[in-house]
Amino acid sequence: LPSSALGGIGQKYGRAERTLAPGDTVVWLSDGLIEATDSAARPFGYERVVTTLGSGDREPPAVRRRLLAAVAAHTAGQAAEDDRTLVVMRYAGSAPRDLDERTLPRPQRDDS
Repeated sequence: LPSSALGGIGQKYGRAERTLAPGDTVVWLSDGLIEATDSAARPFGYERVVTTLGSGDREPPAVRRRLLAAVAAHTAGQAAEDDRTLVVMRYAGSAPRDLDERTLPRPQRDDS
């Protein structure tokens, strides 16, 4: 749709491009994780996200567990004030140019 995201009216957003290599881990997260506050109303913050993501195992399940655990420890069980959305994926590389949808295996129907 040709309109601003909710809450983004009048905002200017940057754009960046990255070249991924097979095996790279990609993380998307909502501001609800960054803005999650502790009992003194201090946000978890971008810096803590970067620090948490930069340490330890890079496998997607480990990255997910580590970031969610860090946010949970920071908030000490306080209810979320916003959604906390997190997607962690491993880039496997681009599909071969000759890949044809007709050659992919079809799901089998189970009529039992």
